[in-house]
Order: sequence, then structure tokens, then C-alpha cells
Amino acid sequence: MTVVVGSGTGANYAVTAGALARLEEEGLDPTELIATSGSCLSFAFRASGHDMGEFLDLAMNNPPVGLIKPNWRWLTTPGLFHLDRVVDVAGPFLSKTFADCEIPFTAIAFDSDRKTELRFGPETPGAPVVKAVQASMAIPWVMRHVDVKGIRATDGGVVRNFAIDLPDEPAVGIRVLGAGSQGKPWKWWGSYSWNQVDGMLSALEREHIEDAVWKRHKIITIESPISGLDFHKVDAAMIETLFNVGYQAVDDKLQQGWSWE
Repeated sequence: MTVVVGSGTGANYAVTAGALARLEEEGLDPTELIATSGSCLSFAFRASGHDMGEFLDLAMNNPPVGLIKPNWRWLTTPGLFHLDRVVDVAGPFLSKTFADCEIPFTAIAFDSDRKTELRFGPETPGAPVVKAVQASMAIPWVMRHVDVKGIRATDGGVVRNFAIDLPDEPAVGIRVLGAGSQGKPWKWWGSYSWNQVDGMLSALEREHIEDAVWKRHKIITIESPISGLDFHKVDAAMIETLFNVGYQAVDDKLQQGWSWE
């Protein structure tokens, strides 16, 4: 029985779903799930009692292009798009509040007014799960903020993109690196932006997480074929591909004798 932590992923959220599916297939029993940004979508689904096969079906039927809508209020409310459809699509499958989750679940977000970290989870039992997930995925400048009980919340990656330092006991971390983080030259403004953002996120992770913390946990780093901002590339086929990337990365580790125990 193990705590599992998922990093921010952007458009690569299906990678964490595939990785978690393979871990559970091997016998890992998550006692708690902690996630930031894209990982929140798959982890909240699992925490609500569904398996990752069901998540894959839902994700393939609802690619990002159908979840992301233009924010027509961008002149007064920052963000080019919004994630309101996440509530309609994922809401029926998620526990209503964090108190209702079958597996304890924590979602990391950011209070954009007070400039502080937000942790929605067991300590906020009445908070709505779907709104917290939506908030944690709201990439600044790209997505409009999300109002969660009066708090204007945005992407948790601003403060803690990979919350591997939170668990006291040894945990399994699923860390996803998008193509933009792999040293590839940028070709357009989207890949340029992701290169800058991912560089900052990586520096933040390393600066605030001591080496001892990294050594205590079992961390699987998975490289994706697309960047975290390549939402336009993520159709049903790509979602299945990303799921398989996560699944195969864990399978390769297991074949090499890796164990979380």
C-alpha cells in the first residue's frame, strides 16, 4: 500500500493514467493520491472509484479540443481559454467532495490573489472535487482562473508542479516530461512558451526538493512525444498513444527488476 504522486502534465495527462494502470496491474495498492495540474484529472477519477481503463475510454471520447473553449472575457479576465466543460464531462464520474473519495486525494492549486499554494483534499472535505481539478489545470495566461468557494485558483504548477516532497513515508512518483523539456528547439510560439515554462518548473522542482527527498522515494520519469501545450495534437488516437507511453514506461521498469517496495 503506497502513496502515489503525479506531476503536472499539461496535455500529457493520459501518460499518468497509463503509468498508474500498469502499477496497479502489478499489485500496487494506492493509499493516497496526490496530483498537480493534468495528473489531477486521472488521479481524481481513480480516487472516485473508477479504474484507468474507464478513464481512457472517457478521455478518448472527449479530447482536449472539446474541453477547451475560448474565453470571450479575456480583456477583463486573464486567460485565452477556459475549462468549464471539464465540469460537464468529468463531473458525473468524480466524487462530489473530497470527503466522498474512496481513496484519499489531494489536488494542488494556486491562490492567484494571495500568491499562496492551495491544497484541496482531506483537510478540505467539503470542497468540490471537479472544481479543484479544473483549477489545478488552469495554466496561467492560457486558461481562465477557476472560482472555488470564493478563491480565484489557477494551476498548481506555479508553486508545486511535483509534490513528491509532501508524503512522509516512501512514495511512488510519476513525473512526466513533455517534448518541450527534452532540449528540442522551439518552432512556434507555443513550443517557445512551453520551453520557458518547463525550464522554470524543472528549476522549481530541483530547488525546493532536497536530494534526500528524491532518494527516499521511487520516481519514474517518463518522456512524452509531445509538449504539455500541444493540446491541438491530442485527438483520440494520441490519447491512446500517451496512455501506452505511460504504461510501457512502467512496464519497462518492472521488467528491469524495479519495485516500489
